[in-house]
Amino acid sequence: MADKNNVPSVFTPAENEIWNTIATSPKTAAQLIPDTLTPAEVWDYLKVVTTGLQTAQRAVAKLKPFLGRILVLVRQHEHLYKQLGYESFNDFMGKGVPLQFNISRAEAFNCLRIAEVLPNVPSGQLESLGFSKLNVIASAVRNTTQEGMSVEMVQQKTDYWVSRAETQTVKDLREEVEDQIQANRGELGPKASVVIYVSPETKKRWSEFVADANIQSYCNSEDPGSIFERLLDECSLEWSATVTDALRGQ
Repeated sequence: MADKNNVPSVFTPAENEIWNTIATSPKTAAQLIPDTLTPAEVWDYLKVVTTGLQTAQRAVAKLKPFLGRILVLVRQHEHLYKQLGYESFNDFMGKGVPLQFNISRAEAFNCLRIAEVLPNVPSGQLESLGFSKLNVIASAVRNTTQEGMSVEMVQQKTDYWVSRAETQTVKDLREEVEDQIQANRGELGPKASVVIYVSPETKKRWSEFVADANIQSYCNSEDPGSIFERLLDECSLEWSATVTDALRGQ
C-alpha cells in the first residue's frame, strides 16, 4: 500500500509507482504519458491522476478551516503581523496573506469567518461538507442568529444548517438560506430591484464581473442577484474589520 502521508492509500503498488513518477519527474505531461501507452496503461494513469486530484481536494477542504482558526489566533497576537510591517490585522489579511502565503484576501476572510461561526463542528464533518457548503452554512448561521442569543440556541441553528447541508447541493442550500433570511426579515416573496446610477465604464465592469465564469464558480451561482449578495457579505465583513481596526487605533 502507498504511504498514507504522501499518496492516496487506495493505490496498488503499480499505481503507487505511477504516482511517484508523476509527482517527482521534471518531464512534461506528454513525455510522461506518451501516445505509445496501451489502453490499459492509459486507464491506470487516469485512475491515479483522478484519485490524486480527489485526495488533494479533500485535503484542501480539511485544511481551510484550520487556516481560519490560525488566523483567529494571529488576530489575537498583533505583534505577529506588526513585526512584518502591517499596521493592522485587516492590512495583514488584505496584503500580507496574499504576499506571504499566496492565499487571496477573499479566501482568507472566508476561512476566518468559517472558523469564527463554526468553531465546534468536527474536522471530519468539515471535510465531508466541503468549503463551498461551509461558506453557505457560515452565512446562514450569521444571518439567522442575533447578538445576545443563547449559546444553546446558536448551536441549534448551526446543527440545523449542517444537517441541511449534508443532504442538499450547494445551489439548493444557498436558495434555502436566502429564503430563510428573507423570511426572518419579513421579505419573503417577489424579488426586489435595486437601481444604482453609475458611469458607463462601471456598468461595463459590472457586466463583465457577473459574466466571469470564475466569479460564477466562486459564488456557486450565475444569478447576478446572488453574486451581488455574496459581494455584500464579503465586503461588509472586510470593511467592518477595517472600521474596527481604526476604532482600536491600529
